[in-house]
Amino acid sequence: MIPVKRSDGQIVYEQLTEATAITGVPREIIGDNGPDLKAGIDKFCNENQGTCSVYDIKHKTAVVLKQVLTKDEKWAEFVNFSSGVKVKVQQTALAPLAPPQQRSKSRYMNINKLVKWGGRMLTIVENPKLQSDLKYDPEQVALKLGRISEYREPLKEWEELARVVETTEAYVREQGISLDCHKELEELPG
Repeated sequence: MIPVKRSDGQIVYEQLTEATAITGVPREIIGDNGPDLKAGIDKFCNENQGTCSVYDIKHKTAVVLKQVLTKDEKWAEFVNFSSGVKVKVQQTALAPLAPPQQRSKSRYMNINKLVKWGGRMLTIVENPKLQSDLKYDPEQVALKLGRISEYREPLKEWEELARVVETTEAYVREQGISLDCHKELEELPG
């Protein structure tokens, strides 16, 4: 593909058509289902019946996570809490405890970073010796991060959800998708 300043279905279709002169007609095209890519890929696949379109696994799992987490009120609270922590700790001695930067566009592709941060903060908040070892003021930790304890149980659930997503993504990248892949995924450890 060639970088472009503007992308739409027609441009994607033209680039795919041009690429076939070099590579031949592909059997499969993987995309993120963005409107411009989808339109171009669909047009290409309609003209090349041996080619199919496949939703890339990272974006597909992000869509599933979005469907699950947008219904979870605790998740929305946790995201707001973490944003508030970032503001509270920036430019203080607790700045290293700030949550990871959350991008609005791809936030569901990276929930594991926020969930892992929550787990680490829970460990720090609930372990005064660790706070001392890290040279953090326990009063400030309690004041700015103490509410993390409210998310102990949901964090376990979100950790499990993130683990399922990571396992699924790794499996599909290595093994591909087949009619029985769900059975093999169910048998994987973790």
